[in-house]
Amino acid sequence: MPNKIVFSGHPGSGKSRAIKVISDNFVVNTEARATDDLALKKESTTVAMDYGILNLKNGERVHLYGTPGQERFRFMWPILTKNSLGMIILVDNSLDNAAEELDFYLQEFREFSQSRRLAIGVTHCDIGPPLKLKEYRAVLKRHSINPPILEVDARIGEDVKAVLKALMLGLQYRDSAYA
Repeated sequence: MPNKIVFSGHPGSGKSRAIKVISDNFVVNTEARATDDLALKKESTTVAMDYGILNLKNGERVHLYGTPGQERFRFMWPILTKNSLGMIILVDNSLDNAAEELDFYLQEFREFSQSRRLAIGVTHCDIGPPLKLKEYRAVLKRHSINPPILEVDARIGEDVKAVLKALMLGLQYRDSAYA
């Protein structure tokens, strides 16, 4: 099985940007002009996937896939998560309903999270209200999971790599208290 990690989350949470800033190759993306309410927030949106590769120091490669965030493209989610080792869910902290968005994605990927690892990256903390960590932890508790949760600026490679490292540590220690 290849080293495959999936980024998922609400439209505008930073999935495409995160993959772009850590990928060591040209990123393939399927951006299209946003034509619905999302157009008020951003010009374009992912309609199928983003794809990049991160080369590790040991010579291994991590294949990075980004899911489209809009629910109308959810048919792509199981295709992109197939054979992946883990997932990073990005949560846009500036949304009024950010905890509900996290809950939605955890529900959508419930089966996935029972057999593979998750990490949560909280984005847009610089433009929204203070970090809603207590609310996010309550959502995680309702789902009976305890993945690492980090504040991430998806524009900064070291931030994105930090959440990726947290996920990969969970993969390395499968029998840890993480499960």
